[in-house]
Amino acid sequence: MEEKDFPLPPLNPLLKLYPAAASDGEPAWSLHNPVANTYFKIAWAEFECLSRFSKARTAAELKAKVEAETAVKLTLADIHDLVLFLHSNGLLALTGKVVAFEDKTLPLWKRILHGYLYFTIPLFRPDAFLQRTLPFVRPFLSQGFIGAMLVLLGIGLIMTMQRADEFFHSFTGFFSLEGVIRGLAVLWLVKVVHEFAHAYTAAKYGVPVPHMGVAMIVMYPVLYTETTGGWQLASRQARFHIGMAGILAELCLAAIFLLLWNVMPAGSPGQSLAFTVVAIALVGSLLVNLNPLMRFDGYYMMSDLTGIENLHQRACSFARWKLRKILFSLNDDAPEALPADKQKFLTWFGTVLLIYRFFLFVGISVLVYHIFFKPLGLILMLVELVWFIGLPILSELAVWWQRRRDILRTTRARYVLAGLMLVLLIGIVPWQRTVHLPAVYHASASASIYPYAPSYIDELMVHDGQQVRKGDILVRLSSLELGRQLSVAQVRLDQLQQLQRRVQTDPELLQEKYAALDLEIQAAAQKVDALHQQEKNLIVTAPHDGVIRDLDPDIKAGRYIRQADLLFRVVATDTQKITGYVYEDDHSRIEAGDSAVFIPDGQPLTSLPLNVVSVAETGAASLAWPELSSLFKGDIPSEYDRQNGQIVPLRSVYQAELLPVPGHEQNWGSVQSGTVRVQGRLTSPMINFMKRLAGLVVREIGLN
Repeated sequence: MEEKDFPLPPLNPLLKLYPAAASDGEPAWSLHNPVANTYFKIAWAEFECLSRFSKARTAAELKAKVEAETAVKLTLADIHDLVLFLHSNGLLALTGKVVAFEDKTLPLWKRILHGYLYFTIPLFRPDAFLQRTLPFVRPFLSQGFIGAMLVLLGIGLIMTMQRADEFFHSFTGFFSLEGVIRGLAVLWLVKVVHEFAHAYTAAKYGVPVPHMGVAMIVMYPVLYTETTGGWQLASRQARFHIGMAGILAELCLAAIFLLLWNVMPAGSPGQSLAFTVVAIALVGSLLVNLNPLMRFDGYYMMSDLTGIENLHQRACSFARWKLRKILFSLNDDAPEALPADKQKFLTWFGTVLLIYRFFLFVGISVLVYHIFFKPLGLILMLVELVWFIGLPILSELAVWWQRRRDILRTTRARYVLAGLMLVLLIGIVPWQRTVHLPAVYHASASASIYPYAPSYIDELMVHDGQQVRKGDILVRLSSLELGRQLSVAQVRLDQLQQLQRRVQTDPELLQEKYAALDLEIQAAAQKVDALHQQEKNLIVTAPHDGVIRDLDPDIKAGRYIRQADLLFRVVATDTQKITGYVYEDDHSRIEAGDSAVFIPDGQPLTSLPLNVVSVAETGAASLAWPELSSLFKGDIPSEYDRQNGQIVPLRSVYQAELLPVPGHEQNWGSVQSGTVRVQGRLTSPMINFMKRLAGLVVREIGLN
């Protein structure tokens, strides 16, 4: 039967070919896939096909080229199988069309997910430019220049050590709009230098660079340089130099700008720019690019140094093999027949890699969750967790299930499975009784006095321990900003009222554009009244009878205070009680009459027995106790509502009131924050977790 010709799809432009160790005397090569960061060992025939793949339009044309230029004999079926292999392993360009078997080998959902996780955008073809400019750049690629720059970096580090406090204090400049813009601009410029260092080093060794562009990794742009031609280099040292070039370029930038930072005037824009370049170049080189646990330059450099191809995948295979051996005493052969030292290295490296990947992908998923809008952030976070963490775990569990008969034969496996069942049982069985509540121990009437707005103290009229009565003036404050706002609002109101008088006396001014004048005057008057009320609030009076407590000795007339600065407390002298807040997930687990204990902050060995008096049926609209708010280093996530002057919780919380068991009252003389542990209804950890997860999902998709 005559074989049918078919068009060839385009290859992934990032594929790389490296010479590999010969097997039984037959030459072999390693095919690197940057999308999945894996290597595939290919034989002579596949290598000859791939080296001419982009020069042929159809399978028949490729067959003719290979057979005319080499001693390899092929069939169209061989090329069809090669294309199928390339396609099923994601080695083709995303725009490639594969005849007859596309839908069978790559489902639509995988293509969509693959495009979200990784795709490339080639921007320009730099090869001709690199060849023209290489003679001018070649001196900067020499060992002498690199060595001089590293010496300069060492000198700069020694000089900077004497000003370490000043240098590290400069990090605060990143936390501003100007710092963020400057940092992003410098980051891209540094990475441009990084990628051109790769490109020029490749050109130095005669490796063509067909294009450079941007790779989108989980929608994050990263510059890349195409160096597929590296397969021509048989020297691992040359490949190592190409991989190391970007890191060395960043270190050279760090050396130059670190010296500039030391000689520029302190606090100048030039010094800020120099610091930004140094920080980004050093962090990018040492923590990211040089890290072999991440699939950047450091990974390929370690692979070249050790001579171990497909390092990550092979290391993970050894780590899983070792895990099965430890857990189940399975005496399986090692994944590969390697010397003992290499097996030990791959096992150690794979174990570290799996742990690192777990925390890295969890961190990335949380970052994605916070960056994207609701509910997209939640969806993308789940995609990250399932794809990068869930699926690898499920694949390993599937192996365990397939090997269940072998596993159950070993004594150690029975103990391990018994332990896992015990852990699962602990997670399912209801045994958790304690409910933790952020709480404060206080008098029946106690008020924490904070300034209504950032202001100055004009007159302080009390001292610590002073008895006061309800309505007594305690402190007079003034706010320049509030005074300015009031002046502007009053001028606006006067202008509107003057315009209203003109309209009433001149009929020609009764036009349509003045129809809403009354409403504008009403709104302006309300704003003036509100600002007058805020101004009155600057005269602080006692909300009830009590004693002044916790007065800061530094509080005095003329001092500027922020809105978060506690002035003092007015504490009643009668009975004491505890106010706590229970989260919505635990609201149904406690009720009046439950027993509890109060643990004061900083006194873990002190416990005060309590009884729950009441639990509110509706959520608290605001927190009455700033000490419990995250704004004041408390445990309840919250934000400040400037319009109403209240602290608003970001999660649903319900106020609970508790009283000390008779005979156990304490008098700390002021408000004492701490934690209440209530003996509530039983629940299982797993059910509790599922409730919290369901609550998160409901909130994120906007169902409440």
